[in-house]
Amino acid sequence: MHGEAGAGVAEAAGNNTAFWKPLWSGMKQVLTKVQVRKKDRALSLQETLPLGERRFLAVVRWENETLLVGVTPQAITLLEPRAAKEARGLSGKEEPEG
Repeated sequence: MHGEAGAGVAEAAGNNTAFWKPLWSGMKQVLTKVQVRKKDRALSLQETLPLGERRFLAVVRWENETLLVGVTPQAITLLEPRAAKEARGLSGKEEPEG
């Protein structure tokens, strides 16, 4: 019996613009006020470089570090750990001119 009542409402609404337009307008107002917060993640994949044969290099950001890792089907190898400052070139170290 419950299904019959729902069918009656759907039948009455049909393609009736007078029914759907205010409903859609109300939903639109509610949805524009919804805010989604993106959670900051401690781990993110910054970039990859494919090397063929299911092997690649990856730059991974984890907390305050940037890591270069090599990935093969058999292993993941840390190739170069760097602090975030150094990765951005802000380490404060002078490089020799040459």
